Amino acid sequence: KYQRRRKYSLSAVFHSATMLQDVGEAIQFEVSIGNYGNKFDATCKPLASTTQYSRAVFDAVSEHKCGVISPRFNMQLKDLELKQNNVSPTHHFGFILLTTPGTMEEQTYLYQSNIEAVKSGIQGKIPANQLAELWLKLIDEVIEDTRYTLPVTEGKANVTILDTQIRKLRSRFLSQIHEAAMKMRSEATDVKSTLLEIEDWLDKLMQLTEENSMPDIIIWMIRGEKRLAYARIPAHQVLYSTSGGNASGKYCGKTQTILLK
Repeated sequence: KYQRRRKYSLSAVFHSATMLQDVGEAIQFEVSIGNYGNKFDATCKPLASTTQYSRAVFDAVSEHKCGVISPRFNMQLKDLELKQNNVSPTHHFGFILLTTPGTMEEQTYLYQSNIEAVKSGIQGKIPANQLAELWLKLIDEVIEDTRYTLPVTEGKANVTILDTQIRKLRSRFLSQIHEAAMKMRSEATDVKSTLLEIEDWLDKLMQLTEENSMPDIIIWMIRGEKRLAYARIPAHQVLYSTSGGNASGKYCGKTQTILLK
């Protein structure tokens, strides 16, 4: 009952590929998620997951470029709609609550960056008014990001008692953090003394993170039958949600510059 599968579509457009080395032979790019789209995996039927082989072009600024290409295909995965939507839409405060320790290495969250900015300001002994501006920016983003109401679970298909209880727990934590941030903003007199509590808020949120059970998206550059370089993108960062923009991945429908390694 709770293992229903849903069809997902993955589409990607490559506007250009630059800074290529040793490009005498034709190359192509492959986009895959799990086994789907992997041209060398015989367990899945072939999909339109690769670009056509093409040779790089040398232009006036000494860059090698490939043209515009658009792989796209469908796949069947475990239905994750409720799991994906039942999270906090806190972009600055560590979006999404689906984030796992692995993906934490790939993104420096704006929330954490703002904490570091305040710490650097304290260590650098910047003027009090500048330090106050950094602190207010941090607190205002916390207040803004914790005021949202989580998507309701009532009436949704395949909702378990655990799903409902987790939503209640997350909602309570977000409400508590929101109230504490509002109180801190109006009463705090010393920036340094507030950092420990603010960092504790982030720790509490990360304890509530949903395990990301959707496979990562892998982009491969291939020459002949040899894989040369790749990039890994957590699927939830580009996942579209019908619940609205706040529940969609932060890179959904947006152009990115991706470095392959």
